[in-house]
Amino acid sequence: MSCKVRHCCSIFNTFEIHCFFMKKITLLLFLILSIFSFGQIYNPVKWSFDSKKTGENEYELYLKASINKGWHMYSQHLPSDDGPIATSFVFNENDSFELIGKVAEPKPHKEYDPNFDMELTWFEHEVTFTQKVKIKKNIAVTGELEFMVCDASKCLPPEYVEFSFDLSKKSEIKPTSNSQQQSTTDQPENKSPPEEITGMDPFGGANNVGNSGGNILQPVKWSCEQRQISDNEYELHIIATIDKGWHIYSQELASEGGPPISTSFQFNPSDEFELIGKVREDEGLITKFDPVFEMELAYFEEKGVFTQQVKLKNETATISGELEFTVCDDEQCLAPEYVPFEFKIGKESSCKINEEQADAIPIDKKPCDENPYIVCNVDLNNPIGDCGEKREDYTLWGIFLLGILGGFIALLTPCVFPMIPLTVSFFTKGGQDKGKGTAQAITYGFFIMLIYLLLSLPFHLLPDMDPEILNQISTNTWLNLLFFLIF
Repeated sequence: MSCKVRHCCSIFNTFEIHCFFMKKITLLLFLILSIFSFGQIYNPVKWSFDSKKTGENEYELYLKASINKGWHMYSQHLPSDDGPIATSFVFNENDSFELIGKVAEPKPHKEYDPNFDMELTWFEHEVTFTQKVKIKKNIAVTGELEFMVCDASKCLPPEYVEFSFDLSKKSEIKPTSNSQQQSTTDQPENKSPPEEITGMDPFGGANNVGNSGGNILQPVKWSCEQRQISDNEYELHIIATIDKGWHIYSQELASEGGPPISTSFQFNPSDEFELIGKVREDEGLITKFDPVFEMELAYFEEKGVFTQQVKLKNETATISGELEFTVCDDEQCLAPEYVPFEFKIGKESSCKINEEQADAIPIDKKPCDENPYIVCNVDLNNPIGDCGEKREDYTLWGIFLLGILGGFIALLTPCVFPMIPLTVSFFTKGGQDKGKGTAQAITYGFFIMLIYLLLSLPFHLLPDMDPEILNQISTNTWLNLLFFLIF
């Protein structure tokens, strides 16, 4: 077949260059599609901003959302805070302008949503919100909007977008970090073309929807701990628990600024403490070549532990800051998220992350860290109910005698008692003399003890082994049917 193609091209020399370029273009299109298929970031909403002069000092501000097919964002007016996040607008008020009324919106689509168990109002395809203002001075009108977008199977975390309208010249937008902004040209009638940005989430991890039925993509859960290592030095641990199939990236990547976005930590400066070194990555780091981004990447799967060592200058200190991260799976990456954290060190040590998490227990010394058989959240000395009582009135000898008594009672069970005469007769009649019979009996008893000891070894060496596994094996239907056939 290749010979025919070469022969055809040699005859039609005028088409030879077309053959070459068609192959190159096909390969290029394939690579582009591959990148978008496996490295896509969900950004289903594009915002554009415009303004129109309606009076001598009055303007209408237009905030337009273009929504990808299959997605929808919610109205400003929802029946409850327990469902999805409503779209909202906050204007930075000052003496240079005055808001006339509230942000207006067109009539939304209204439907009962079984996921959130309430009637919801939302917009699809495209929606324009309008705010009337009256300006007193030529100064920019700035603010921030919040929105959440969902499709039929999932919701993305709420996102925040900053905006700015310079009404003295033209409508402008102040993009958030890592956003994409198009160039603008001056237009007549004090009007500029819409400028698009992709909403980023400056407080991404801090937003949790009350009802989990909406299936919001939040594959990373953050927690924190602290450990005292000397009189005035502490280790602060920030821990990422990552859903299966997802991963977050190391602090050190070959390409700064992405893609993808590396994990980073920013501590707010204070006179109460000083940082010792940089944030360490203590466990779980994987380094592998990524064919999508065409570089060697270091990332964490399932769990990532980050540690910062600090030295206190006072007896107490409050250490706060913010971390940034992005999470990806094999098909897409979510938008970068920002998570605030705070550690309080002193008499009442605690830490919290995402602003909503309950204070974590300081881990100066946890017995469960050293003994896998101790459950940390169970305090036997302080039971929460009267379902039982502690027995401290038995000595080791008493427990030993109770064990022997229980063994004699077990001899009377129907599966053990018939074996007693069979076993005794074997040693008394099978042995040629009394000494040999005694030796056989001791050997029999020794190997019974050895078998049970060997069966217990895996539970000592592998603490995570299921303690019910032997019971499950002994009660397995097919195994018992096999023994039935054998016997």
